[in-house]
Amino acid sequence: MVQNPVSRMKQVHIPVALLVILLAAVVIGILVAGLLPKTLEATNNVEWFGGEPGVEFTGDGIAYRTDLELQESERFSLAFDLLVAPVPAEGFGFVLLLHGGRDSEQLVIGQWRSWLIAMNGTDYDYRRRMPRVRVDLANYDTRIVEIELRSGAPGTSLMVNGEVADRIETPLHLPGGGQSTTTLVLGNSLYASNPWWGGIGRLTIDSGLGTGPAAVDLDTMLRPLRHEILRPGFDRGSSTIDFAYDVVINFLGFIPFGVLLSALLLAVTDRSRGAVTVMTIICGAALSLGLELAQAWIPTRYSSLLDLSLNTLGTALGAVAASWFLRGGRTVD
Repeated sequence: MVQNPVSRMKQVHIPVALLVILLAAVVIGILVAGLLPKTLEATNNVEWFGGEPGVEFTGDGIAYRTDLELQESERFSLAFDLLVAPVPAEGFGFVLLLHGGRDSEQLVIGQWRSWLIAMNGTDYDYRRRMPRVRVDLANYDTRIVEIELRSGAPGTSLMVNGEVADRIETPLHLPGGGQSTTTLVLGNSLYASNPWWGGIGRLTIDSGLGTGPAAVDLDTMLRPLRHEILRPGFDRGSSTIDFAYDVVINFLGFIPFGVLLSALLLAVTDRSRGAVTVMTIICGAALSLGLELAQAWIPTRYSSLLDLSLNTLGTALGAVAASWFLRGGRTVD
């Protein structure tokens, strides 16, 4: 005897109306979680640095310019005044970033808790043990300190108030080269996902061209955010724990959507279990894609291909689980 999906749904006592209500609640929850700025702020919190040539970040913000002409080199120096944030950073906040087109080659000066760190690449949590210099700002009792990063044949030195705070034998390098220009970002990552609170003034960069240090005009640096769509998602600047948490949430968060939509389709259509599973996966992928495209225009959110893949896999697992549990596809007794 052929058993249709509706009779099977009645057998497991899941009313269609309840499925609709639960599915609507899950979709609303996904939309809120995916579209709400992480800090509930959608403003660029950048102010001028107390009349001095500099900028101060009083909340989530970003300032950048894209027209710096720098030569890729291991011989350089970079100096600026740092207004230390009153509250140490909990995550890895980007103080200054020089980006030549490849994240793996970027030069980052960031803050983790009270530590100021300078490095190349994306080894934010130090898992890969990439070369870096660092200093604990808690050891300085003034709010404004002079920072200088020097790199060359002897290695790399990080100086605070004219004294060497840390030194390594490996030279860091400036990104750039060829005909391309280098992007300078202050107070955040290039994708606005790693905000930092504090201030930067009197920035100079000597790119090793023999012309000496050149002051960077910070008055031209208040720019709109860059929209980056569907980045790979493995180098978002978060710690290992935060990254793992995002992976789990993105995967598990779409399982209820897959279960409920698959159950609803089995209840109201005469499609086979395989067809319903495919339809559910397509719907989950479409919903996730819409969220990821929208996140590219939302400050503090990150449009990620990894998140899209995890959402789709979560939907697929939910759809398969619903089809197996309900077994509403055409069965023969």
